[in-house]
Parts: sequence; structure tokens; C-alpha cells
Amino acid sequence: MAKLVEKEKKEEKPLAIKRVEEREKLKKLYKEGAADIEHVEIKKLEEEDLDEALKIIGSFGIEINEELKKDLLEIIKEELSFGAYVDRVLVGVLLAFGVFYDGEEVKESPQNSSFIEDIYIINLYEGKGIREKLIEELIKESKERGLKYVLFLEDKIINPKEIDRERKIMRVLASFGFKFKINEKENYTLALKELI
Repeated sequence: MAKLVEKEKKEEKPLAIKRVEEREKLKKLYKEGAADIEHVEIKKLEEEDLDEALKIIGSFGIEINEELKKDLLEIIKEELSFGAYVDRVLVGVLLAFGVFYDGEEVKESPQNSSFIEDIYIINLYEGKGIREKLIEELIKESKERGLKYVLFLEDKIINPKEIDRERKIMRVLASFGFKFKINEKENYTLALKELI
């Protein structure tokens, strides 16, 4: 009987069960008001984070296919993308990669800027300051690398006077001092922060 009890103690729960329990714990913390910015860890995304990042992106209705997986893996390898973790569970991602910006055009190389592809935050964690922490970390990393700009492209024209009514990311970028350049001919708004 003692051996049976010992054997049961040694068996670990499967990873999937541990993650479900962690998520349930997070939901409880959130309901109690404890899941705030103090519990969030921001770190660079790594290749092993790919599947979890894809789950978050897929929760926004984006079709996950092999091409997207390949593209996301290439973005992660550039080491400019970050994840927000609450109790070791990924709850948000900022995807960014290196580009060249000459003040007029965005090109692939040589890289002198970081380009934010997008930011995805699980709805449960919206309004907790995670988007701000992710952008802050990207700006810090970009400065450390000696990059000149951080860029974000919105594929529509946004009146700078109406930033407060636009996507959350545009409001947050404005709060970090990003400037907005409108290209009416191409129908987009470029948000940029000069670092140097």
C-alpha cells in the first residue's frame, strides 16, 4: 500500500492539465481583481512560443495556416517580438521585425528600424496596461540595437485629431510620442517614433 501511495505522488500531471489549471487560476485572479500589471512578465518571444502565439492570434478570427506559421516563425527569429506572460501563461504578443525607413518609404533592408506588425492581447487582459508594456519593451530593445525608428502602419487614413476614437494601438502609440504621417495616395497612416 505504501508503494502505491509513493507511486501516485511521483506521477506528474500532464502539461495540458497544468495549463488548464493555470488558466482557471488566472480567471479567478482576474475576477478578484488581482490579475493586474504587477503579475505580467514581458520577454522576447522564442521559437517554442510559436504555438501559443498562434492560438492567441487565431482567437482574433485569423486563419492559421502553414504560411502564417512560417511567417510568424521568421518574425520571431528576428528577436524584436515580445510576449506578455501571467503566471507563465502567454496572454499577449507584439510582433515586430526589422525594416529600413528613409523618412519616406519602408523597405526590407538594410534594417534601421523596427516595424510593429500587430499586437494581440487576450480579451480577459485588455485594459491592464499590457499593450503599453509590450511597446515599451520594443522601444527599449530598438534603442539598444541602435535602430533609428519604431514604425506601425495602419491601412487607412486616420485624422490625428481623432486618434482617441481609433484602434487602441494608435492611442497607445500617440501616448508614447509617435508622430503620424498620412499618405492619401496610398490610403494609409504611418505611426513613427524617432529614437535617435
